[in-house]
Amino acid sequence: MAMMDTSNTISNTICSDDLDMYIREINSILGEGKFTIRQLIDEAGNRGLKKYWKNIKTIDDVFRVFGTNKTHDKGLCGKVLEYALFGNMPNSDPHPDLDNNGDIKTNKWKKLKSGAYRSTERIKIGTAGNTDNWSSFDHILNSSNITELKKYDKMSCGLIPLIERVKNSCTTLEGVLNLRILYVAKYDISKSNYIDALNKDLEDIKEKLRNKEASQRGQKYLHLHTQGAGRGKNGGRALGYKQKFVTMLVAESIARDKKISIDSVLIAKGRSLYINPDILN
Repeated sequence: MAMMDTSNTISNTICSDDLDMYIREINSILGEGKFTIRQLIDEAGNRGLKKYWKNIKTIDDVFRVFGTNKTHDKGLCGKVLEYALFGNMPNSDPHPDLDNNGDIKTNKWKKLKSGAYRSTERIKIGTAGNTDNWSSFDHILNSSNITELKKYDKMSCGLIPLIERVKNSCTTLEGVLNLRILYVAKYDISKSNYIDALNKDLEDIKEKLRNKEASQRGQKYLHLHTQGAGRGKNGGRALGYKQKFVTMLVAESIARDKKISIDSVLIAKGRSLYINPDILN
């Protein structure tokens, strides 16, 4: 991947009002019709959204940074989108992407035959530990609630850009740019009604860890999932939000943004949840 000066990366001081306005403008564009990532990047520039978000990039910028990437990188979708819309370069910084506004968590969504959409992947919050060294989970065991988790600043709030899932489309830059972007959701766990449920999942995780078990069985919202090499009984683990919970968070964001009831957005069928096809079409 081409290298570039990182002086344009997101500032540590971010105005929430500017970010809110920027996201509203992005969603207003997306509400006008079907836009690919490439088209949204162009349209955001044409409409002068740089006045809300100075780090927005152009297609030329994207090709300059990602155009020489010939390797298979399943995270390419998120990297391209985060850079193009927010100026955020791939990095290992432990701090949230948007300072107090949380992380950017690009998420792939599947379109069902009915036209409805649902999340197809969890949101990874961060590395939790490794079963080869059970003491690596002590930071979880020593947390009495989710606000004490060392990853809480990266899980409490953030943005979820929704990309329509197309098989084998994230292996090339052209494939990524031709994907459709559906919406950019904004969530804040601290202002939600999920704290008790998340703490219940945390207690379940802790109980299993005390018994030398790293399993996601029985967890509904927050779970401990496999990560990297050694998937299965032994290996790395991470904390994440389950797909169904991601769908719920997005539905609530849409209902709040459009000032409509959550029941008109979130549809339940059996054990499945999805977004009303009239909302994301």
